[in-house]
Amino acid sequence: MAEIQGQEFVDILKMIAPGTQIREGLENILKAKTGGLIVIGDSQEVLGIVDGGFKLGIDYSPARLYELAKMDGAIVLSADLKKILFANTQLIPSSTISTTETGTRHRTAERTAKQTGELVVSISQKKCNYVVQGRLALCFRRKRKGNFKSKSSLANGREI
Repeated sequence: MAEIQGQEFVDILKMIAPGTQIREGLENILKAKTGGLIVIGDSQEVLGIVDGGFKLGIDYSPARLYELAKMDGAIVLSADLKKILFANTQLIPSSTISTTETGTRHRTAERTAKQTGELVVSISQKKCNYVVQGRLALCFRRKRKGNFKSKSSLANGREI
């Protein structure tokens, strides 16, 4: 898969920037320390690896994302971030896709991103929280007093 760079990289950062509805939902999950796995995209590739859970098709809101993230399964959002399509679903990407992650949630996120090319957010209860698309990984770490800093890197370890 090709590296993400240029305008595509800027577009991803704009999508999850502070002040956006999706960022508000992600920060609520981070603050609650519940964790989550969120796919932003409704392509056939994504829908093909969704298994079980609840088909919702409801309007997106940060509060809904936060509440649905309390369940164990993944959440699938429409590409335009206007709808929550599925909640509490299992994602089943190909196990033949290599991953460097160790936790189940992060392994699934990396494989899902590589297989579908869509933006995938994996929020850990304890460690670094990733936004993954293909070979791009953005890492959110908690700073003092609930603020967050972000660092981005490519899967090959090079910082951006």
